Amino acid sequence: MRNFNKVILFVFIIFVAALLLIPEKKVQETIGKKHEPEYGNEVKNLEVFARIYGYVRYFHPSDEAANIDWDEFAIYGVNRIKQAKNEEELLRALNELFTPIAPTISLSSQKVVNPNNSDKAPKNAVLVIWQHQRDFQSFDYSSERIYSENSNSIMLFDQSFKYGDNTINKKIEKIHLSLPTILFSVSEQTIGSTKESKKNLKKLEDNIHQYLSDYDSSYDNEDVRIANVIISWNTFQHFYPYFKEIPIDWVGQLPKSIQAMKNVKNEEGTYDVMRNMAAQLKDGHIGYIQNINPSVALFKIPISVKHVERKLVVTFSEVKEIQPGDVLLKLDGKDALKEFKNLMKQTSGTIQWKEQQAAFNLLASQDQPEAKLIVERDGQLITVDAPYNYQPTKFIDYVYDRKKDFSEIEPGIYYINFFSDDNQLDDNMISKLSEAKGIIVDIRGYPRGDTPKVFLSHLTDRKLDTARFLKLQPIFPDHSDKNGYENGSWSIEPKQPKIKGKVVFLTDASAISYSETIMGIVEHYKLGEIVGEPTAGTNGNVVQMFLPGGMKFYWTGLKVVKHDGSQHHNVGISPTVPVKNTIKGLTEKRDEQLEMAIKLIKEN
Repeated sequence: MRNFNKVILFVFIIFVAALLLIPEKKVQETIGKKHEPEYGNEVKNLEVFARIYGYVRYFHPSDEAANIDWDEFAIYGVNRIKQAKNEEELLRALNELFTPIAPTISLSSQKVVNPNNSDKAPKNAVLVIWQHQRDFQSFDYSSERIYSENSNSIMLFDQSFKYGDNTINKKIEKIHLSLPTILFSVSEQTIGSTKESKKNLKKLEDNIHQYLSDYDSSYDNEDVRIANVIISWNTFQHFYPYFKEIPIDWVGQLPKSIQAMKNVKNEEGTYDVMRNMAAQLKDGHIGYIQNINPSVALFKIPISVKHVERKLVVTFSEVKEIQPGDVLLKLDGKDALKEFKNLMKQTSGTIQWKEQQAAFNLLASQDQPEAKLIVERDGQLITVDAPYNYQPTKFIDYVYDRKKDFSEIEPGIYYINFFSDDNQLDDNMISKLSEAKGIIVDIRGYPRGDTPKVFLSHLTDRKLDTARFLKLQPIFPDHSDKNGYENGSWSIEPKQPKIKGKVVFLTDASAISYSETIMGIVEHYKLGEIVGEPTAGTNGNVVQMFLPGGMKFYWTGLKVVKHDGSQHHNVGISPTVPVKNTIKGLTEKRDEQLEMAIKLIKEN
């Protein structure tokens, strides 16, 4: 034992001496260095393919690229790249895939000036470039190639470019890419293809067709799963407007998600990987919808829960055995709070929105008839078989036992909300509100129609502008700082009679998007007290996209900043009078936020 201790002491002395020989800076670097995950060659090769895929699909305006089916190409491309065993085979596969659809591309293991481009314009040539934009009212991006009137320059949005401008030069792993984003075109045919490239295009199309004629199009197929990552990742990489607000290693998410797709085997696993990837963007609008049969609806247990005092507490119930204030412990034998936290991890957005959505999704199902719940009340456990028999009309519902849409809850104090399509403020209602002592406006959720705008128009003597709605102009790839924005804000004109009483707005994390547009106006123009909790922190029109295998996803395609230019995304609207629910208040079936609003009006 004594000799063993001597050996240990000797090793320790040698270790310390070695550390002393290393420069201090080097020691600090070694200790503080973040260890990047190691991926195999196949994942790295697929990452290279994915990056090039995005550049060619969205920024190279050749006729071939405009006409290819990019979903089919992605699936086949994954399969082809997986066959590459070394760098030489990878380069050959990349050229087989991309050169036929981008004849002027250069892919090389060494940095070279693109040899496939000539600055000399052919006779009668014009310039062609991709223009991606979205209408303020549309769910989709529109992508079209636009043409100049001559070969000298081309206008894209409000910028002028010449042939050779904006060429994409990138080193991706060991592959050097050079790709023009502006081409010459004669008689609406892009210049650059050759007899060889046309022959290779025919061969590529035949290979894709042959592969797709006998392949599994479901998410049991790894190629389809990885193609979903590649398409989604590139969509965000080039068009998501909030990377400045959410500083993350999005490039690092690509190999991580590809590897994750290799580890799962089915549709449910695919869905989990996609949600985990998107959760990094902290966008409350992001949602992936699985292969849903439109004839099969989503149903929810007709109760609501909320994360209160570190417990899942019932806020509303139409299940007779369950009451507000009950603590949800188990759902079909699983720990409800643990399941709730797992759902939060897969939800994109602010903490408050994650809690909101996780509480909703915990109690929703598409194929289960009922669930076994265990709740706690006054120290007693109650087991209930609760049906999935409530069909939500919105992704948020059943948060509170609300008052009627329009009611006088105390003499001279009116309560209104805008969650019913039938709630239209007529002249009689406006007349009553204009003489009221106080008005409580419930924006805890998603209002419908133009009624909120009508109400706000009677609170002011001047025009009310919304926050800044900024439409991205993606000229340059990789969410470049050089990309500009178009302002698309709108206004509300004042109307008579003006409401003179004190106005209090109720809000919380269930207020998202349009709700936050309304609350942003309230906040900026100080139209009333704001009682409750922070809003979701996600605003801007939604974009949708369909993926191979039947999945569909949504995300925020419009950037919104507050009136003063400060950040709204992942922040939201904060209450002027914060009020949180308590278990005691919920048990007593009290709406503590509404109570505070009444108190403020009476004090006034």
